[in-house]
Amino acid sequence: RERLTALMDFPEIKVPQPEPKKLWSEPRDGYQLEKWEAYPEPGSVVPFLMLIPDGVDHANPGRTVMCFTGSGQTKELMSGEPELNAQQPENKHPIRNQMAVWYAKAGFVAVAIENPGAGELADGPDLIASLGRGREKLATELVLLGRNYVGFSVFQKQHILHWLRTLDFVDADRIAVSGHSLGTEPAMVMAVLDE
Repeated sequence: RERLTALMDFPEIKVPQPEPKKLWSEPRDGYQLEKWEAYPEPGSVVPFLMLIPDGVDHANPGRTVMCFTGSGQTKELMSGEPELNAQQPENKHPIRNQMAVWYAKAGFVAVAIENPGAGELADGPDLIASLGRGREKLATELVLLGRNYVGFSVFQKQHILHWLRTLDFVDADRIAVSGHSLGTEPAMVMAVLDE
């Protein structure tokens, strides 16, 4: 755990960051879909979706699963929602890849988060259309800044995890992480770092 923490090279944040902000909320079949933004460090915004099953509230806190996408996949795909960008590459298995939807339908609060440089976090439409290009560009820039891609991704996701534990409708002792493809790396790192 100590060595992995050192390898992640998390930044020291000296200025208090704002709490995540809810942008909107809409009912779905069996759950409420909410869009949020988190602000893990200055100049950084991380959009994410939360699927809250019907019946989960402060009186009945829910088990929660943080869902991490594969390389070029989006939080919308995991949540069964339309893509935000028409240039997003078609997914060959859209039903199977709706990880957040399946967790929500099983009664879990599901939190869908994209990888840095992918989906809504891609830097421009040309990088959205080319799987991985946004991530490669971001990873190179992070190395030039003395950071690394996995550490950046985990730092963002841990920020959201710490916030989730403060919510009265989330059972803070029953939070899991689940990843597909590239999303498995931050999931494994978080499992090691968080006791």
